[in-house]
Amino acid sequence: MAKNAIKSKDPNAVELLEAKAESLEASHEDMKTANKHWRKHGTMKGCAGWTDEQAANMDAYLATRIWPPFPPYALANSKRNIADVKGRIAEIKKNKAVAAAGGYEYETHGLCEVIEDETAMRIRLVFPDKPDEQRRTILKCNGFVWSPSAGAWQRQLNNNGRYAVRRVLEILKEAQSNG
Repeated sequence: MAKNAIKSKDPNAVELLEAKAESLEASHEDMKTANKHWRKHGTMKGCAGWTDEQAANMDAYLATRIWPPFPPYALANSKRNIADVKGRIAEIKKNKAVAAAGGYEYETHGLCEVIEDETAMRIRLVFPDKPDEQRRTILKCNGFVWSPSAGAWQRQLNNNGRYAVRRVLEILKEAQSNG
C-alpha cells in the first residue's frame, strides 16, 4: 500500500482528497504550460518554474525525441488521475450522506441487524448469536471480516459493501428456509 494512502475511514478523507485533486490539477497545468513553451520556443529555457539547469537537461533529453516534454499519454494519464480522485470524493460524500441519513433499508428477515457507520466507513452485520460455521463461511466469501472491537461482521461502506449485504441476507434467508 502506498505510504501516503488516503483511507476512506479517515475523518479528513474528503479534505485530503480535495487537496490532492488541486495538486494534480496544478501539476497538469504546469505540464501543459511546459509543452506550450517548448512548442513556441523550441527550448525549455525561460519556461516559468524551470531553472536554467533543469531546462538545459530537458533540452538535451528532448533533442533525441519527437515528443514535447510531456507526451500526450502523460497528459491523458494526468487527466484520468484527476477524474479518479474527484470520483472518489463524490463517492465518499454520497456514502457518508446516505449513512448519516440512516442508510439503506435492508430486508433482514430477523437474521441480524445492519448498521452503516459513516464515521468508520464500515457496513456491519450484528447477529444475536455467533453464526455457525456455514454462515461464517458465507460472510467470509462475501468479504466480511469479524471485528471484535465492533462485535460485528464488517466490510468497507461502499456500493460493493451494500451489494454484499443484500447478497448475504438472501443466501442466509434461503439457507434458513431450506434448513
